[in-house]
Amino acid sequence: MGSNCLYNIPSVKMYGVELEASVNLEKRFRGLISYSYQAFDAKESPFQQGWSYYLPLVYPKHKIKAIGRIRLWEDGWLQLDTRFISARSSQKGPRLGSYALLNLGFEQKFKFWQQELSINVFGNNLTGAHYQEMQGFYMPRQTFGVTVGTKF
Repeated sequence: MGSNCLYNIPSVKMYGVELEASVNLEKRFRGLISYSYQAFDAKESPFQQGWSYYLPLVYPKHKIKAIGRIRLWEDGWLQLDTRFISARSSQKGPRLGSYALLNLGFEQKFKFWQQELSINVFGNNLTGAHYQEMQGFYMPRQTFGVTVGTKF
């Protein structure tokens, strides 16, 4: 859940399931798909305050993620990933809507002066989804970038 605010409150029960499957055809393809469901039950309690049970509401009930990496040539990988987050309540204001994202990237590793380098080119939120992960903070429609990394 990401918070310990509900520990030792006997009137709250959190439950859920997480499923994950992956495949690794090392030379050509790597993939992963995951699904998680989480919910809670809360009863009235003498410890209850006005804010006691809002925390479980801000987490989505359903999350789906799929990632695929395809090797195009020696040390050159194309990655496609998508994720879906269901609607959920917010601490203040209206419910946050569900959203789906599509991201695409390319990674190339190579040696330069006996140093291993990698260049990554990526585009995130290619569908331009208008969404908020936290109430009041809209995420960018699309993000594009280039990163360069090395191993020492």
